[in-house]
Amino acid sequence: MLFLQTNNAAQALTLWDLILKGGPILIPIAILLIIAIYLFIERWLAIIGLAKTPKGLTDYVKKALVAGELKQATQYCESQEGALPMILYSGLKSMSAGSKIDEVEKSMESMANIAFTRITNPLSILGLISGVAPMLGFVGTILGVIRIFYNISLSDNISIGIIAGGLYEKMITSFAGLVVGILAYSAYHFLQYLVDKQALKIEMETHDFLTFLREPTKI
Repeated sequence: MLFLQTNNAAQALTLWDLILKGGPILIPIAILLIIAIYLFIERWLAIIGLAKTPKGLTDYVKKALVAGELKQATQYCESQEGALPMILYSGLKSMSAGSKIDEVEKSMESMANIAFTRITNPLSILGLISGVAPMLGFVGTILGVIRIFYNISLSDNISIGIIAGGLYEKMITSFAGLVVGILAYSAYHFLQYLVDKQALKIEMETHDFLTFLREPTKI
């Protein structure tokens, strides 16, 4: 609880009082905060799903191909969740159609791009929020300054009380916008880091698989 000193006595000012004094500009800032939190949780769960890979998947597929069980390997990858099974499935389907190694590689690359684009596209909204929220806070600052000069023009008197009334809105909205912007910015880069980490792992697995296909004794 905060305490503001008035001319007569100390007046308690709660967090809710501060929010109310922030003005209507806090409403869109609060909405952006809710959207940012939702996107962070939803994308985090999506990245966890992207990372789901059965242990030894690539080794299983290679052994199945050596044994001439292309169909079985294809069906196994199709039944699994995660980006790697999806990418391997795309390559195996291309092999089933009689495609060459280069065409198989292109098919896998295309599927990898699709899988990661689905994950990363919504992250741009977090980037947008990280820029818009502070700007909305700045709008609140301008509105606060306008309010100060408007009150001064009405009273024809410059006093601390009149100036402080407008500064409430100015400082609260700027603070709220910056906080939401920092949270959205941090969430964006944290999720991007997780995506890049998974992308590196999957790239290593697919490279290992493609290297296996190019070996003279591959199948």
